[in-house]
Amino acid sequence: MQTLLIIAIAMAAGLALSRLMKILNLPNVTGYLIAGVLIGPYVFNLVTVESIKSLKIITTTALGFIAFSIGGEFKLNFLKKLGAKIIIITVAQAAVTVLFVILALRFLPGEHSLPRALLLGAIAAATAPAATLLVVRQYKARGPVTDTLLPVTAFDDAIGLMIFSVCLALAIAFSSGSGMSMSSVILEPLREIGLSLLTGGAMGAVLAISMRFFRSNANRLSLMLAAVSPALRSRRFGSSPRF
Repeated sequence: MQTLLIIAIAMAAGLALSRLMKILNLPNVTGYLIAGVLIGPYVFNLVTVESIKSLKIITTTALGFIAFSIGGEFKLNFLKKLGAKIIIITVAQAAVTVLFVILALRFLPGEHSLPRALLLGAIAAATAPAATLLVVRQYKARGPVTDTLLPVTAFDDAIGLMIFSVCLALAIAFSSGSGMSMSSVILEPLREIGLSLLTGGAMGAVLAISMRFFRSNANRLSLMLAAVSPALRSRRFGSSPRF
């Protein structure tokens, strides 16, 4: 019952703030973010930290369907046209962000060890696709920038995972004094991405074939739920030492 109440409060607050944002000519997602801050544990405390932890399954599911929605924006003709540009933009912005954060933490005032700087730098490479997708959908934006932005946002998750895996392996090696192996630094991230692509491709193929036998929107929605839900099972990198 408490979970349902929290969801109701969040939806009501988000709806109210989105109306205010419309008056101010701002995207609805801005209202959702402000609503989350206001009802969260650090302002009005209507939703406590413990309550947020109990909603992990809901947030994971929401992120899964956001990723699924972004994948729906991929079109082969756009990927063929912008393929090299997308990869260059994604890798460049992620690498520059990580290096900037690591160097800033190491050379600016403050006591930050190299392992901690590596982890914080890797985390900085992550982006939130939800806000981008919501703004694009709300304004029905179309054009060269949007066609490039959505694939970059999606590929950024894969690049971010690889960077985090490498930085995590380096951080553990530096903090424990143990040696670094090619498997933990390079092969493990590639395996994660490769298996994810294979799993997603297989599930996508099964979903595409199944869609031929169901025409109604309700049945197709059920198929999409059945296809996306198994992919939401989280993967753990294992326990890591304190940095």
